Amino acid sequence: MNALFHIALPTNNLESMRRFFTGVLKADLGRTGPGWLDVNLFGHQITIQEVGNSLRPASEHFHPSLGYPLRHFGIILEMAVWNKLSSKLQEAGVPFSYGPETLMPGDPGEQRVFMITDPDQNVWEFKGFESLDSVFKA
Repeated sequence: MNALFHIALPTNNLESMRRFFTGVLKADLGRTGPGWLDVNLFGHQITIQEVGNSLRPASEHFHPSLGYPLRHFGIILEMAVWNKLSSKLQEAGVPFSYGPETLMPGDPGEQRVFMITDPDQNVWEFKGFESLDSVFKA
């Protein structure tokens, strides 16, 4: 099944989120309006809506053995695209919240992972698989 994913996120600072997505992640800017914008992140629609100072920080819950944030959003990429993005972010000095690291080495679900945090403290996970066919393999 072919489908696009959409998520809407609140922000205290629309311009800082615009810079994060279009500058750091090089996502294309989509439609915009007063107090909101859409970005195209690897073919998926992310809508950012400014809420002023009413945004409350997310609670911090971490994976018990790996230590990465449990509340996060993610994009699954083919390994070549993941490697290119990881390298570009490292070269640009973007801090990683987690990784880059290999998870489940040798298993059917082996993947490369890194996480970065946007200006509103949302954590974004980027997974790389040699084949997208293995995403759901047990």
